[in-house]
Amino acid sequence: RSSFEPENTRKPSAKQSSTYLMNAAIMSILPVYLYRSVVGMSVPEYGLYYLICTAASTFLLMSGYHEITLWAFGRLDRDREGMLTKQKVDAMKKERGIGGTTEEFKASLVAQQQENSSL
Repeated sequence: RSSFEPENTRKPSAKQSSTYLMNAAIMSILPVYLYRSVVGMSVPEYGLYYLICTAASTFLLMSGYHEITLWAFGRLDRDREGMLTKQKVDAMKKERGIGGTTEEFKASLVAQQQENSSL
């Protein structure tokens, strides 16, 4: 398990869920517009079909977004561990005027990255 992953990685946070829902809903509603305008499938006539397909595709996209986010951050975390050597960390600490151990500095970098991300 990566040090960057939150305690419960299988469930997205409220912030993640709202971001995923908004993006997934936009992507799922676009085909409704296309079918209505290009093919002529009216919303009153095919509304139930649109509702079921839009809800299902929104759910699937939300799940996919979360899985890709976990995969990407896990990969970035593994890559960071290999790149942050003791010499590099010591140089960064000296440059920023920060004390503490190498592990504390790495933990602060992880915390800073978590604050600036959607994870």
